[in-house]
Amino acid sequence: MQLIPQVLVDIMPEVLRHYANLYDINLIIHKATSQATIIDIRYYAKSSLESEYRQLVVANAPMLHSKVPMPYWVEENILRFDINWKIHAPVSWVKRQWLTQNWHLLTYLHRRTR
Repeated sequence: MQLIPQVLVDIMPEVLRHYANLYDINLIIHKATSQATIIDIRYYAKSSLESEYRQLVVANAPMLHSKVPMPYWVEENILRFDINWKIHAPVSWVKRQWLTQNWHLLTYLHRRTR
């Protein structure tokens, strides 16, 4: 299935039309530039749930999850990182590969120096 990029303003009427029947909304950030941010929007309908569970959640507002892929070599308490870390130029790819292979060692060494 080919996904077609759309502007958020253009898709909001459809999301609002289905809002009462939505159980879960997932926003997955893929890429960001100064001009645009690419977000994959996925939503799951309450009507797709099993009937017993649907009766429990029918009056609830949809859950909203924003997902950003975190580099696994970065500690959790970091405030900033490059959101485009997966798609950078080949030089960054080499650095990423090196960090991927050595992140256990780097974490170990960092903890020992504290």
